Amino acid sequence: MLAALGLTLGIAMMLPRAKPHPSCGLGFSHVEHFSRDHGGPEYARWRGITGALNIMGEPSLACTTDTPVYRFLWMRTFHHPVAVRVERDGAVWRVFAVELDGAGGYDPGSVLRRVERTLTPYEAKQFEAMLVRVDVWGRRMPQRLQGVDGATWLIEARDGARSRIHDAWTPSHGREREIGLMFLSFTGWAIPPEDIY
Repeated sequence: MLAALGLTLGIAMMLPRAKPHPSCGLGFSHVEHFSRDHGGPEYARWRGITGALNIMGEPSLACTTDTPVYRFLWMRTFHHPVAVRVERDGAVWRVFAVELDGAGGYDPGSVLRRVERTLTPYEAKQFEAMLVRVDVWGRRMPQRLQGVDGATWLIEARDGARSRIHDAWTPSHGREREIGLMFLSFTGWAIPPEDIY
């Protein structure tokens, strides 16, 4: 048991620290993806999520930013982890998507592909309307957050000092599902319907 604990701690220490979002400014020499409040019995789950984001090279949204930033992390048990980040860059919205080649419930793997693009004016309008419609800044609704086989749909929203995290396990409808599907559509990747869970 001590050997297993040592191995777990060793792996955790090998994970690189999260880098702050570029608009966070200075003074973030030690940044975590999520607050230490996300501890307790779910600590291992949050470590796994943080590990995948680090492999993806995704910045932490835990610090105050100068621009609005939204991110969808999709951790499916048997399929590739995906993160899609949408943020405002001046007058436009930019999309940054990354897919790993492992599986969300096992070894997340390494970077398989990336996409960076600007939303069209029509997409930007649809995106902004969706944020209002689903009330992304509204209170977090109670959700089942873990299961045996399924997927984590994690939404992060950050605008200045204001932040919100929405988290659901294999949602069939609701805020996390709607945001996640729109973010996936921005990637241009063809995802078989049976792989969306």
